[in-house]
Amino acid sequence: MTIDSVGNVYLTTGKTVLVYSSSGTLVETITVPLEPTNVTFGGKDGKTLFITAKTAVYSLAMNVKGVSGYSQSTDVGLSDAIIALRILAGISVTETGNLKDINGDGKIGMEEAVYILQYVAGLRP
Repeated sequence: MTIDSVGNVYLTTGKTVLVYSSSGTLVETITVPLEPTNVTFGGKDGKTLFITAKTAVYSLAMNVKGVSGYSQSTDVGLSDAIIALRILAGISVTETGNLKDINGDGKIGMEEAVYILQYVAGLRP
């Protein structure tokens, strides 16, 4: 997975890369010939999306840059990011780690998952 400079989250699944907005709404589906294994931003200006597959690498020019650098916070860790990814994938979670109810709806859902991924990527304080 990767995150762009406006907070969109890019996840690989099947033969696609799903792009979710910072509010958790699916905004784009990028279809690739082979099942993607990873996705990241790079290139001179940081606006090239690289998608790896088992035997190929695809590149796509983007209008946004990828996030540069990651938070070194000890408050949020890999287990929290995994919980957030499970929420985005629609998998029920029983443990919420450091995810807090940020929108006041009494639930840990998409908005909280996107927030924690942005935090891990250094987009949130």
